[in-house]
Amino acid sequence: MPRHNTKKTADIAEDVGDTQSVDDTASDQGDIRELLGGIRSEVAAHRVEILAELKSSLSAVKTSLLEQEQKLKDVEESLTDVDCRVTALESTCSALSKDNEKLKAKLDDFPNRSRRNNIRVIGIPEGSGGSHPSAFIETLLLKVFGEQSFARKPEVDRAHRSLAPPPKPNPLDCSSCECITTR
Repeated sequence: MPRHNTKKTADIAEDVGDTQSVDDTASDQGDIRELLGGIRSEVAAHRVEILAELKSSLSAVKTSLLEQEQKLKDVEESLTDVDCRVTALESTCSALSKDNEKLKAKLDDFPNRSRRNNIRVIGIPEGSGGSHPSAFIETLLLKVFGEQSFARKPEVDRAHRSLAPPPKPNPLDCSSCECITTR
């Protein structure tokens, strides 16, 4: 192979018109070989440096990737935990909402039940009940409806005049009046 290179170098020398001798060509080839050897050693040194840099960079990227994978696993676990907690809270919220609706219905029902036994008697003149309006209303109910209308004597817890102005006829309010009919 060196012969072939020598021939090419000689051919090039003839083409250029150089009158150098074969000895000069051989010394030039030696110089070129030395330069090539130097270039090769420099390239090899740079290659080793570059490979070392790439390995260290690759190692840093692998480390970073492993850290990111661990962080991703932690986030996935946290997300799963939060998802379970949200599901539990949603079911609790739904149950509490149902309970709240039931309590609202009961709360609305209590005032209605407390008014259920209340009656309002209108047209009784002022002072006709005397100092015991409850007893007066009990006897009035028995007289108006008759004793046969009740299974037992009506019980009036409280009776009072309404808070309307005195010139108008004030109805007598009766609350918690328990009247049981026999029908």
